[in-house]
Formats: sequence, C-alpha cells, structure tokens
Amino acid sequence: MTENNLELLLQKPYFTISAVAQITGVSTQAARSRASRWSKSGKIIRIKEGYYISHDFYLKNSDKFGFLKMIAAIIQPFSYISGEYVLQKNQILTEATYTITCVTAKNTQTISNKIANFDYKNIKEKLYLGFKQNRYFGIPVNEASKSKALFDYLYFKSLPRVPFGKNYNLAEDLRLNLVDWQKSEIDEFGVYVNLSAMTKMREVYENLKRNIWHNL
Repeated sequence: MTENNLELLLQKPYFTISAVAQITGVSTQAARSRASRWSKSGKIIRIKEGYYISHDFYLKNSDKFGFLKMIAAIIQPFSYISGEYVLQKNQILTEATYTITCVTAKNTQTISNKIANFDYKNIKEKLYLGFKQNRYFGIPVNEASKSKALFDYLYFKSLPRVPFGKNYNLAEDLRLNLVDWQKSEIDEFGVYVNLSAMTKMREVYENLKRNIWHNL
C-alpha cells in the first residue's frame, strides 16, 4: 500500500519531503535520505530545498506550454513571471534570455536546478500588481502583462544616468521592439510609472514617448 501511494505521489507535478515522510511512515530525516538517493539515481529532480519532481513527470511534460511557469510558481508562490521572459515571449526583447525572470514582494533570490535558472527580484508592495493568474497542471501561476513586464524590466535594469541626453534613444539602445504598441498598453505603462514616483521611470517614459510613442 505504501509503495503504491508513493508511486502516485511521484506522478504529481511536485512533492515535498514531508509528503514522502507521511506516506512512507518514516521520519523527516529518513525521507530526506531516501530523496537524496532518488536524486542521485536520477529518479527525481530537486526543484528547491525540500521540493522535488519525478523524472518521469519531467520527461512527459517538460515540453508542454506552462511547464517552466509552473516550476517558477512552485519555487515562489508569491511571485509573478515578468521582465525578460515575458518581453521575449512577446517579441519585444530581441536578445535571447534563458533565465525565468520573476518579481516578488518577498526576498530576492536566484534558484538554479537541473530544469532552468529562476531569478526572483524584490519589488515594493505598491508595485506588486499588473499580472493575471492562470493554472498549469493545477498550479496557480501569475504572469505580468506586456506593460508591467516592460516596466519591471526597466525598473530593475541599470540605465545611463538620468536625465538622458537629448539624442538618446532608450528603445534603440536596449533593442526593444515597441513600435506596434496600442495606446491602452502605453497608458497602462504610464500608470505604473506614476505609481512608482521615481525620477528614473518618469525619464524612461518621456524618452519612449519622444522617440517611439510620439504618434499615440
């Protein structure tokens, strides 16, 4: 019975050390030892401390839409996918990036496992917004809108000292494809800029309007 329950556990999107201990009826330390053996043998993959996914589940689902987003949400549930990942998906950022970028009101951290690299950046509570929630494999996943992803990307990025020079084109310098944006998307970006009350972001907004969005 215990082994059957354990196999069912391994079919789930993820499982914890405490779940292994509960199902097998062993101590947490014994469950950690078992998980360590499974990890070394390749049966399971460590997501973060105490959290794992079975290798079989990974092989069956890793190429499916939403898989990496699900892993990001498991690592830090109180976060949303944003920045480079969303911009690249929407063909706004032309340079390839292979890190899953997320924003959180919790601590900044970078998690690297055998699946991918996940970068979590801390933002002020008042700016922890601008995302929608979907479910992948039953796990709630938050993802920023295009406008919020652009705001977050520029918010965290080191830029030339403001005010920018008269002939400086930020979008051109960062190779951002912003030509086809709708007025509603630009206005949404402006909402976050105003909410931030940051001189840097106001200068960014004015530069983009002057060089890219001047007809809207």
